[in-house]
Amino acid sequence: MESQAPKSRFWSPDEDVKLVESLLDLYHEGRFCVDNNFKSGYLKVLETALETKLPGCGIKAKPHIESRIKTLKMQFRTLHDMLTGPNCRGFNWDPQRKIVTAEKAVWDAYIQSHRQAANFKNKAFPHYEDLCTIYGKDHATGRNAVAPADVVEKIERTRVNNGTEGKNLNLNGEDVRNDVDDNMAFSHTRQMHPKTSNSSSRKRGRDEDSEDSVESLKELAILIVREMKESSSRLSQAIGQEINDKQVGLNGELKKITSLTTVERLKATRLIARDNAALNVFYSLSDEDRKVWVKLFLSGEI
Repeated sequence: MESQAPKSRFWSPDEDVKLVESLLDLYHEGRFCVDNNFKSGYLKVLETALETKLPGCGIKAKPHIESRIKTLKMQFRTLHDMLTGPNCRGFNWDPQRKIVTAEKAVWDAYIQSHRQAANFKNKAFPHYEDLCTIYGKDHATGRNAVAPADVVEKIERTRVNNGTEGKNLNLNGEDVRNDVDDNMAFSHTRQMHPKTSNSSSRKRGRDEDSEDSVESLKELAILIVREMKESSSRLSQAIGQEINDKQVGLNGELKKITSLTTVERLKATRLIARDNAALNVFYSLSDEDRKVWVKLFLSGEI
């Protein structure tokens, strides 16, 4: 019988941390993972894990955990679209402060069409990197990301190679032909007197050019969407593989710290591997600094 726990619940920051930690543990265990998601029954496992981490918390699989995970995933998708989506130019991720950064003009323009993003302006989202690991995605570092401007440049090169460089298509969908004189602008007077054969020829030429422009715009849109999907996939795979490689090699790196006992080394491996921020800090340090940092990390001083 389903629990009669109240449907609405305020989650404290510590409860969120423990929930995401438990999700990471479940993800690394692999027993409930399928296609960047979790199998049926995982909510009950999380309920048990949270009761262990937070005795007496009263957090139930349904509706508490189920509802909170939906909220976290929605927030994650909003940030992920900002950082890796088709309108990501100008946005960056600050891994120290755990916030999205951008110039004011970039924020203002983006929020006009993505109002939900306003909630993340100057607001930290500490679980973004962990949720990237869990759901098979990560933030754009600029190393493998492809910005819209780069895609358009690539498409322009393709169009030139295909012999269609006679037209310049701007992003508003307008067709601006290089061979049109300024005096050829359409006017009511000219439209009322198309009597000569030259005028008819020019009209047919304009109609053909218009049809070509529509087709070019269609091709441009298709190529942009395809390139964005491919670049997002490449980004996720590359970042995910980098994190996985660091996790796999972590125990070997910790073995080099001879002052650690076996228990300390195994504990450090488990704790650091499930914390992307700690993982990145560890690999950024020199061998000497790692010795001190790991001791401080295990003692909870950092």
